[in-house]
Amino acid sequence: MNLTTKQQIDIDIASIEASATTFLNAVNAAIHSLNDSHQVFWSLPDDRLTAVLQKLYNDNQLLSLFANHEYSATALNEIKIRANSKGCEAIAVAGREFQIVNGVVSLIVKSIAEI
Repeated sequence: MNLTTKQQIDIDIASIEASATTFLNAVNAAIHSLNDSHQVFWSLPDDRLTAVLQKLYNDNQLLSLFANHEYSATALNEIKIRANSKGCEAIAVAGREFQIVNGVVSLIVKSIAEI
């Protein structure tokens, strides 16, 4: 009886660990997806990026987009830290600096010396 119980415990633990591994794989996939969308967004040419930022601002979606992205990245990174999981981290910050003056969005262009 003791041997059977121990075998069942081992099976149960293995099942739990497999589920945890599946979950961490999903977290890693979410991080890659979030980072891919970040890269696509911020790699737009300046004129197109400015237009996208302006449109999002005009539609009152810009600040919530950045807040949601930062929250998602921070939460995913926290899960990885708590699970002692290795791999890339989710990018939580804007890829470029920009400003909004009188309702107009503009990119802040850095000089070569600042780069």
